[in-house]
Amino acid sequence: MTLLEQFYSYKNGLEITITFFAGAQAIYLISRRGSRNVALIQGTIFLLLAIHFLFLTLRNTFNIEGFDAFQSLLFISYGPISYLMVNTLVYQHSSVKKEVVFLVFSLALVLLYLSTTTFTSFNLGEYFWNISFTSYGIYLTFKHPHTITPNQKAWLLQFLWGFTIAFSIYPIVHVSLLYFPDSYLSFKIPFTTFFLCFVINNFRHVLMKPQVLNFSKLASNRLMQGEPDAVISAIRTKMKNAEPYLDPHLDLKNFSRHLGYSERQISEAINRGYRQNFSQFINDYRLEKAVQIMKEDGEHLKLVKEIMYISGFSNKVSFISAFKSKYGLTPSNFRKSLLAPTAIKEAQD
Repeated sequence: MTLLEQFYSYKNGLEITITFFAGAQAIYLISRRGSRNVALIQGTIFLLLAIHFLFLTLRNTFNIEGFDAFQSLLFISYGPISYLMVNTLVYQHSSVKKEVVFLVFSLALVLLYLSTTTFTSFNLGEYFWNISFTSYGIYLTFKHPHTITPNQKAWLLQFLWGFTIAFSIYPIVHVSLLYFPDSYLSFKIPFTTFFLCFVINNFRHVLMKPQVLNFSKLASNRLMQGEPDAVISAIRTKMKNAEPYLDPHLDLKNFSRHLGYSERQISEAINRGYRQNFSQFINDYRLEKAVQIMKEDGEHLKLVKEIMYISGFSNKVSFISAFKSKYGLTPSNFRKSLLAPTAIKEAQD
């Protein structure tokens, strides 16, 4: 056996090993079906990996051709599905409808890619395609750490970073095949070894800490163990810096999506911390904004209705009712009372 043949046998052996571990991991993850179906999604990724490397092995061992289009379809699916897993995890309240829309959109882009790509030629697009999805997944993981535990975050990041690094260095392997065929295996074997370590490490992490798959349950436990304090802190910071209450269409669903906590976490934190529901809590901020505008508008250049809209209210009846409930005066009378500081104090008392 020549040295080149020995190298090929090593490479094929590594790919067979990846096929085995990826397949075993896929079966384990899919069978667990953790809450929010995150385990099912990651199990699907490793199932596709197992199929991908199986076809690579068959092609290299038996010189079977004709799978280029199928392998390209598998390759460009890893990034979108990985992002879907992150999105499902960090936005625990996200609806199935939105996830389906995302998948349909991704599939449309995939079909467009397949229709414009020559599979026998080198194309950087497929690598940047996957890197963009996994990189954004890393960004979301750092941006919304509140809905996952430290163990889950560590598991998720090592998975995303592993894929991102693989997608980043594989173009070197591909270029070596096209332009430096004699050096191809010098790049391919270390890369395949790295990918095998990545697959095994993820499997080890999941086997040693199976609780990382119970996302919703763990998030709920964190909420019961003092997490509302962190939620309230995040809410206060958001209200101060971004002033989302100025949006008249703001609701709990949109607010939770931007904050990174679930609707239940936000609702319970506001109830425990302020003894209010979400609408009452938001209206308090709007009322304070309305009063601030009135005080700054010393010459009464703004109409009360204009102040209502600026402060985030969209309904005159609800604005007057909430204002009178808090300050004991209608907005118009309160504005007149600004000329009499004593009246203001009495109204607030």
